[in-house]
Amino acid sequence: MKELLFHRSSLTLFVLGSATALSWIVSEASKVETGAISFTAVAILMVVTFIKVKVVMLNFMEVNHAPLLLKSACNAWLFTSLAIILGMYWLTLSGNMIFIS
Repeated sequence: MKELLFHRSSLTLFVLGSATALSWIVSEASKVETGAISFTAVAILMVVTFIKVKVVMLNFMEVNHAPLLLKSACNAWLFTSLAIILGMYWLTLSGNMIFIS
């Protein structure tokens, strides 16, 4: 039973569940104070979400056993996606959105 409790998959599940609880707490706490969610809260939620994606990639998609090139590509995709999403969200908040037609 102890082996099952401290197995890598069980610990991964605990980390993912804790991150989900943290996301819920942050989103609810930011709504209580302002009535609308702030950019800081959104940034925290996005970072927690991307940490969860990283954990899933490493543990369930077996990227941790992959060659260095694949690990680097996955990390580059992850951080580029985070930067683009947060950047676009910030642009929509600041009103500096550039429309390309």
